[in-house]
Amino acid sequence: MVDKSIAELKILAPFVLVGMIYGWNFVYVPSDTARQVKELLEVSPIQSLSFPDKNMSFVEPRIENERFYVWLEYRRTNSMMAYKKAWDSVVYPKAKGIGQASLLMGTEGILEAYEQALKNAIRGFVQKQEKNKPRRISGRVLLVNQPVLGIQAGRYTAALDFFVHVIKIERYTEF
Repeated sequence: MVDKSIAELKILAPFVLVGMIYGWNFVYVPSDTARQVKELLEVSPIQSLSFPDKNMSFVEPRIENERFYVWLEYRRTNSMMAYKKAWDSVVYPKAKGIGQASLLMGTEGILEAYEQALKNAIRGFVQKQEKNKPRRISGRVLLVNQPVLGIQAGRYTAALDFFVHVIKIERYTEF
């Protein structure tokens, strides 16, 4: 059981680590029924990590009371720390998002919940900034704090916090 959980964590870890170390580029198109526009979120890593990675280790994996516990340690390189310092050198606004996905999806459901949390963070952030629904938003986000993942009513529920750097907001010029 522990080995299976570690194997699944090896699928999830790259997504989370990339978000915490480098962040993601995003393009978000809000849905607009009147204009017949479907919602779209495209996410790509600003820079990727290669896995398996000698800098990553799983410490003290165990199962207690039907819960899996493990510390995931990742030793960042000097260039990774410099990149994070660059994010920290500017006061970026924060956004929080909560996402959900079916428990039946397994590991893919966790990734889906994370992506939904990212989308909801971007959507909520832009709604506070813009009076009218924009056509398209592009930018970057960096995952800050530890991701929170739980199960509620048969669904994975992820809560994520981000620094947000909106690069461009395209507005509709006419209705």
